[in-house]
Amino acid sequence: MKHSIMRAKLEEARYFRARMDQTVDHRTAFTYELSAFLTATRTVLQYLREECVKAGNKGWYDGKMGDQTLGFFKSARDMNIHRRPVEPQQNVTLTFEEHVVVGEGFSITTTDEQGRAVQHEEVEANSPVPVPTKVERTVEFFFEGWPGQEDVPSLCDKYLRTLESTLDEWDRLTVAQGQR
Repeated sequence: MKHSIMRAKLEEARYFRARMDQTVDHRTAFTYELSAFLTATRTVLQYLREECVKAGNKGWYDGKMGDQTLGFFKSARDMNIHRRPVEPQQNVTLTFEEHVVVGEGFSITTTDEQGRAVQHEEVEANSPVPVPTKVERTVEFFFEGWPGQEDVPSLCDKYLRTLESTLDEWDRLTVAQGQR
């Protein structure tokens, strides 16, 4: 039985998923990690299909492949291997924060409900200390063709959870049928 191989391949996929977080700023490296992730996860499903056929439960497997996430990743890996390398869409967002000093001073007037001044304060400006421009860079990857809003890492996490629960269900089924 390939149970231990399926679990080992699932752990291998988790490794590549973690590597995606480490390479998100490097498109090529990120894509390599994603490709390896797709291969490892697809191997889990290929071994599971083999086991299901051998146990006479191919219908159960086919029903699982109707799951949107499982089906999407199966197709993504097949395309990655047989047609063209996976190329997720990359969105890069740059946010700039600037600090501007206006005028030499200012005043603050506090009023009551009727609009009458109840307090007035004059504030003199100190010598402004230059504040460097703050720049934030955010990189996100998305799958073309995925109908949801999840980015690639979030969708991969969802896929891993789905694979894990599918293997757990298969374990329960085979135990109940006395196959393990």
